[in-house]
Amino acid sequence: MSLNERIGSLANLGFELLEDTDARKYAIGKAYYENKWFTEDQVLKMIHTIADHYLNYDLLSEFTQQYRLADTPDKIKTIALIPAGNVPMVGFHDLMCILLSGHHAMVKLSDKDKVLIPYAMQLLESINLELVRSVTFVDKLQGFDAVIATGSNNTAKIFERYFAKYPTIIRSNRTGVAVLTGDESKDELEGLAEDIFSYYGLGCRNISKLYVPEAFEFDQINEILNSYKQIVLHPKYKNNFDYNLAIHMLNRTKYMNLGSLILVEDQSLHSRIASLHYERYNTTGSLVSSLQDMTDQIQCISSRLIFDKLPVVPLGDAQKPKLCDFADGIDTMAFLADL
Repeated sequence: MSLNERIGSLANLGFELLEDTDARKYAIGKAYYENKWFTEDQVLKMIHTIADHYLNYDLLSEFTQQYRLADTPDKIKTIALIPAGNVPMVGFHDLMCILLSGHHAMVKLSDKDKVLIPYAMQLLESINLELVRSVTFVDKLQGFDAVIATGSNNTAKIFERYFAKYPTIIRSNRTGVAVLTGDESKDELEGLAEDIFSYYGLGCRNISKLYVPEAFEFDQINEILNSYKQIVLHPKYKNNFDYNLAIHMLNRTKYMNLGSLILVEDQSLHSRIASLHYERYNTTGSLVSSLQDMTDQIQCISSRLIFDKLPVVPLGDAQKPKLCDFADGIDTMAFLADL
């Protein structure tokens, strides 16, 4: 099968994913039944992101031209894929790269997300049966040649030891941060809110910390963040909100309760669910230096500013990664092409 055929099949999958069919309704309903974080609106958000930003013929063609990809690799390898389950279909980009490379994928799905990627492969089966046959879903990994795995910091250390003799991409906990200047437009601040609340803040690209100028007044963003008050109607989010609020009250922590989010001044990049850390900065120069020291913890930076050698995206685009926005900055396609 030629690379162009693989690209065409994946582009057609993008159209199929957008079709509002009974099969899609069933898959979304089953995904929610198994993981209450996977509400219909959030699953559809991910489906549209994948279809619009990944599964486009022109985008895929331009993307693959950057690599030496043969119609058939000299040696077809089996890639063990262990995706996280924090947001819907979070391992799709890795699986797509494996399919484009011409290698085979052996996928061990997260218990949190066992429905949606298999559903996508069922759709692909009707488009290109030969391509789908290069994907296997397993409960136990064996007989593979390389590994792409994502987990917590502790899990990543286990992966590194367990898969030490294989070529690997091992990813651990990262998060998104936002840098504000105080001059943001309403549209940019609405984009910031989307970066914070998409997927209930569970994604590695979600904003968990704000950097704001010394004189920054939160009144200018409170109204926009308050527009997401309905998020607390989600039982799991509400439980986390109430628990974290109680902890801050008991500890007499200084916080701001926005009704949908708890703002806490804290130097840590990672905040709890339903919470957002913030830190004030004096100069952008000192801030850039600080961010550069933490690049191994940061997935992306959402800002109207541009910082050299840092993964900056416009406000509102944190959860709209492009094909070349590789997780942890590790080029998955280059890894696969070199096997």
